[in-house]
Amino acid sequence: MKPLPGLTGRTYSSRENTAIACGIDPLQSVAMGIQFQAAALVVSVLFLPPLPAQQETPSTRPPTPEPGQQTKQPAYDATAVNPLLGSILPKDVPWRPLTGNERWRIYVNRTYLSAGAYFQTLASGAFDQWHNQPEEWGQGFDAYMKRAGASYVMIVAQNSLEHTGYAALGWEARYVACRCEGSFKRLGHALAWDFVTYGRKGQIVPNIPRFAAAYGAAALPPLWNENYKWTAEGIRKGNQSIIFAALFNILREFAPEIKHALTRK
Repeated sequence: MKPLPGLTGRTYSSRENTAIACGIDPLQSVAMGIQFQAAALVVSVLFLPPLPAQQETPSTRPPTPEPGQQTKQPAYDATAVNPLLGSILPKDVPWRPLTGNERWRIYVNRTYLSAGAYFQTLASGAFDQWHNQPEEWGQGFDAYMKRAGASYVMIVAQNSLEHTGYAALGWEARYVACRCEGSFKRLGHALAWDFVTYGRKGQIVPNIPRFAAAYGAAALPPLWNENYKWTAEGIRKGNQSIIFAALFNILREFAPEIKHALTRK
């Protein structure tokens, strides 16, 4: 058996020999194996049983005022969407389930009225333009506009699937800031919130709508790119979406400190 061009001089594993026999670059087969392992990990996380609600303590949720107790609540608009960070429930605001109207307004603000959605569209289009994907679109302004348009379609689809899932299940659609103290605890909370959210009664549940939306929207590109393969590019795009969501959770969690540092004279 002849080795693939440019890959002589090394010993292949049984998996790589099988890939060569099938006419597949062994390096590509390894990359696809990693992607499938990552997808399997994501699926296993989705089907983990929800954590019991009693694990939530007063340190993780603001105390509920006693009946008749007069408390000064901070001004908070549940439908407000930060242009960059999205919708956030601050740590000093008691949690309550969103109403149907609030859910709709958050979706509209985040998807159609937020500058962040359009910045993400332009940035994603520029990234695909840099990597010349899809190749058949070539280069130039018209090609960039096609790529930016395709990116916006995926953003709208992902937001729509995600918020539809939250609304159908009655689950929390916002990022809920940690009710704890300490940078490491808050960092852990930000990373964990990529995988969980609040259920109807405030119990911790796996964030199924986020994962379903990320990988569901990644299945759309075959509509405009016949060479697109969901088992490779689609899973990669879904993984990227989940990773970026975790990074933005960190920014959301530490946004007050970042804002203070930037505005401090």
